[in-house]
Amino acid sequence: MHLKDMKKIQNKGINRLAIEFLNHQAANDFVNNERLKNKGYNIFIPYNFISCKGLVRYIDLDIDISKFSEICRSNVEIISAKKLNRKVLTNNKPEYIATGSVLFTFKGTCLPKFIEFYGLALPVTIYIPPVTQCFSCLLYGHTKHNCKGKLKCFNCGEKNTIIMTRIRIHSLA
Repeated sequence: MHLKDMKKIQNKGINRLAIEFLNHQAANDFVNNERLKNKGYNIFIPYNFISCKGLVRYIDLDIDISKFSEICRSNVEIISAKKLNRKVLTNNKPEYIATGSVLFTFKGTCLPKFIEFYGLALPVTIYIPPVTQCFSCLLYGHTKHNCKGKLKCFNCGEKNTIIMTRIRIHSLA
């Protein structure tokens, strides 16, 4: 099979490849190739290659999130909007408090400089997600639910260490 307008092939792990094309049409043709689909290959374009996320601050807390698509205007198509909450501990119980920040997902990879919100131009800043750390192997980029690494001690970092808690037993006698 001939891959037209292919730029680069990279090995991404066991049974995984990343293929980069010179243009979007060649990439779409490859993704929609019936011959490869019939052979059982799972071909997709990663979501971060077709969308980007931006943060808009100082939006009124009383505005319903479902109306954001009607209220907000941008030169880049808005895919979704989500209000962000802040986690606060009150009496050792987590409580989520609404903030004035809204996370927008835009179509394409170009972030707009601003969105129009009720006639106001609010700046859009790039969204940097929090760092994800696995509490099983202590590596970054995944969680313990899909971890394939070896268990490490959170205190010392050694492999296969079982953390034991000392319990004092008081006799009633």
